[in-house]
Amino acid sequence: MLTVSVVLVFFVVSMLLMQFLKLQWMRRRLPPGPTPYPFFGNLLQMNFRIHHEILKKMAKIHGNVFTLWLSNMPVVVLQGFQAVKQGLTVHAEDVAGRPINNTFHILTHGNGVMFSNGHLWKQQRRFGLATMRKMGVGQKDHEYQLQEEACRLVEYLQKTNGKPLDPTMPIVHAVSNVISSMILGHRFSKDDENFHRLIESIDTITAFMNSISFFVYEMFPWLASHFIPSFKTFMSSINFVNALLAKELESHKEKGKPDENQDFIDYYLDEINKTKGDPGATYDEENLIQTIFDLFLAGTETTATTLRWAMLYMVVYPDIQKKVQKELDDVLGCSHLICYEDRRKLPYTNAVLHEIQRYSNIVLIALPRQTMKDTELLGIPIPKNTMIVANIDSVLSDPGKWETPDQFNPGHFLDKDGNFVNRAAFLPFSIGHRVCLGELLARMELFIVFCTLLQAFTFTLPEGVKEVNTKLVFGSTMKPHPYQLCAIPRQGCPLTILPPEDVIQFHKLFFKLQRVQRRLPPGPIPLPVFGTLIQLNFQFNRDLLMKLAKIHGNIFTLWFGRVPVIVLNGFQAVKDGMTMHPEDVSGRLVSPFFRAMAKGRGIMLATGHTWKQQRRFALRTLRNLGLGKRGLEHRVQEEARYLVDFFASMKGKPLDPSFPLFHSVSNVICAVVFGHRFSREDETFHELIRATECLFKFAGSFMHHLYEIFPWLMCRLPGPHKKALSCYDFLSSFTRREIRMHMERGMPDELQDFIDFYLAHIEKSKDEPGSTYNEDNMVYSINDLFLGGSETTSTTLNWGLLYMVANPGIQEKVQKELDAVLGPSQLICYEDRRELPYTNAVVHEVQRFSNIISVGMPRVCVRNTTLLGFPLKKGTIVLPNIASSLYDPEQWETPQQFNPGHFLDKDGNFVSQEAFLPFSIGHRVCLGEHLARTELFIFFASLLRAFTFRLPEGVTKINTEPILGGTLQPHPYRVCAIPR
Repeated sequence: MLTVSVVLVFFVVSMLLMQFLKLQWMRRRLPPGPTPYPFFGNLLQMNFRIHHEILKKMAKIHGNVFTLWLSNMPVVVLQGFQAVKQGLTVHAEDVAGRPINNTFHILTHGNGVMFSNGHLWKQQRRFGLATMRKMGVGQKDHEYQLQEEACRLVEYLQKTNGKPLDPTMPIVHAVSNVISSMILGHRFSKDDENFHRLIESIDTITAFMNSISFFVYEMFPWLASHFIPSFKTFMSSINFVNALLAKELESHKEKGKPDENQDFIDYYLDEINKTKGDPGATYDEENLIQTIFDLFLAGTETTATTLRWAMLYMVVYPDIQKKVQKELDDVLGCSHLICYEDRRKLPYTNAVLHEIQRYSNIVLIALPRQTMKDTELLGIPIPKNTMIVANIDSVLSDPGKWETPDQFNPGHFLDKDGNFVNRAAFLPFSIGHRVCLGELLARMELFIVFCTLLQAFTFTLPEGVKEVNTKLVFGSTMKPHPYQLCAIPRQGCPLTILPPEDVIQFHKLFFKLQRVQRRLPPGPIPLPVFGTLIQLNFQFNRDLLMKLAKIHGNIFTLWFGRVPVIVLNGFQAVKDGMTMHPEDVSGRLVSPFFRAMAKGRGIMLATGHTWKQQRRFALRTLRNLGLGKRGLEHRVQEEARYLVDFFASMKGKPLDPSFPLFHSVSNVICAVVFGHRFSREDETFHELIRATECLFKFAGSFMHHLYEIFPWLMCRLPGPHKKALSCYDFLSSFTRREIRMHMERGMPDELQDFIDFYLAHIEKSKDEPGSTYNEDNMVYSINDLFLGGSETTSTTLNWGLLYMVANPGIQEKVQKELDAVLGPSQLICYEDRRELPYTNAVVHEVQRFSNIISVGMPRVCVRNTTLLGFPLKKGTIVLPNIASSLYDPEQWETPQQFNPGHFLDKDGNFVSQEAFLPFSIGHRVCLGEHLARTELFIFFASLLRAFTFRLPEGVTKINTEPILGGTLQPHPYRVCAIPR
């Protein structure tokens, strides 16, 4: 037994001696330091903590660069400003590594930003910095997010009514919501259970990192992981944070890629997709989650702890608090919204804030670095993979750099004239390649929150409390002991005049719009909520758009509230924009009003698969019903005859031609769609006309634009929008009645009208999985055909008669040509236009000059595309300004004059003009273009052959300016139709 004991003791002593000798041998190549013991190194001398005071004492013995041993691992310590600065900057790349010890490995697995190395670290850090800049860190739009949280914090403290409170949780909540909004895209409420668990988990993790348990785990990981309770709590906290962040990531993935990246996760997922084929890319979900973890860990704990010290120091040093408040009052006043730029005007306040950071020094010792190669530190050779620790506390309290390093003294940052001065030894964010990623964000947060609080409150100790503990609680960050204070609202500075949240949101939105605008074609500066609608007087006026084009070019951006609208101006821009990639810009904007009206069904306001099927069917059916053939032309001739008879019955008496024109034109489309026409006395028909007029009058009006901006509000308020929707419902009800009548009648042997064809196709395609043929789409398609096929053509004819009255010489020339070519009784056909070049030119010029649609219906990009050199995202609205093509001075000799010569050559022959685009262009060209051309020619020629149109007796002038609406209508007028 004795022999075994002796052998065992001899073995242990031998092992200790060998370990001791090995340590002494290794020490020879490193800076000096205290003698390390086997297994423990210097941990016993340091009481298992790297304490800043112990490091100061050791520096006095061993110099400003010395070696400590954590078990058998050497740690080179840099002490004092000169050693820290030179050690981390002279060969910055050499000391840019991060040691991955046992704890750091289980925390991060070498991923993320804070504890990664090499290529991975460089990529993640570079991406993090670039993304923070894209999200506006350091710019006005992000600053308003900080102001919003500061104002929320003020509101919370105001509710305490000066009663004692621990400021920890409200400060942590405000600070963490800044980083949460930036990374996750949302903030947490104070009552959110996940938020409280997140904060507790971060506290647990940071507390563990400089505890005895941490060092025990580093030495004996297998032992600590099974027998140390704090390690299990540490692991549980890590798992909770990772699970919470993974859940946020899944939520973003389910939501899908937004049109514009909103937060850090959006940008990172976008980068994963962009680089998935790149073998050198390190962008993946594991690195994303760990990077978010790192940003949360660093972005909440440090800033919140500094603000807690700030409040404590203001309570302890009330005179300093008063001087800060006096400067804030004198320079900014009570109601000024604190900006980071204000620090230049507030030298004393800025100095106090810097002194808070210096004196509290919450991160006494910077996160350890590691040499990436054999290098030198201050002339001492250091081997590769050596751990380097910079004692930041020794810099911030270096007696060679600070006059009173152990006192709270804002004068450290002021010159003799009271101006703020930067100090080279102010390094709370570290130095070198591993300087804090979020330094600028932290500086902004500290300044804005601190100033906002002191602007609103005076902080005092609770009644009866005379002293407060200013000693630090030792941990990864040096926190103050728990304390309570009272936030007393300041006299003469009422909190109600602090900027409310909606003002902050207004400013945030303004700068967000400016940022988005940089990626789009140029244009006028958009304002929050309204965009550029105020500059446009809430109307897309064709003349104003042409003026804007002279300033910003032929492709520019307007803003409909928060939505950008790309405007194409001039023939070339409209043509190229609509035809170079026609499929890309074939979508239709379904705005809130039109969604409420047509619900994305039918033809005109449908998009995607539904639109393609419905449009294809309508075109085919119209051809089956005789479009472009004699059959449908006969219907137009019949209505033209009815119209001539009606005018003849007036016997030259004055009349408003708008109703008879609408009646005749709409009866053509009614016969095609419903299979019958209406008499002029039919009350239902009169209601249809009133409903149509109401809809077109509302479209493009001020109230229409308000509905599009505030649909949630307008749908609850009475007004013309309600009447317009009611009119569309009436039209839909009428269409459904007609469909019911067809269904009750049964399917005829030969299909007679559009409804017959559609009902037959519903039956034929009912088992096809991709079919969109149903009663709802039929109703809305018929509505589109009726509205598109009646209002536009009748309005053009209305302008045609007005221009004949205004230009009697042109009317006479048309009549002369008609008489010479056709005679008085020949039935006018569309084919006759080839023999009537002047009449045909006049009809075309009526369309060009009246330009009743003015600005074309907006399109939407159905995929990411390029338009005239500008990259546009899917969902971007594109508006072709048709008026700018029809009035383009480069395409027309006298664009502002009514001149049929635009369509005639020098020999009087008709010539088509490429810039003649009244029916639009591209994939969304007017479905009924051929029918409209046929109607316009036959009606116009029939009327002018039968009558001469004149102003009533005594009327010498007529208004030819348009009334703005869904279509450009002429002002009401009366004419006399004199039989020829």
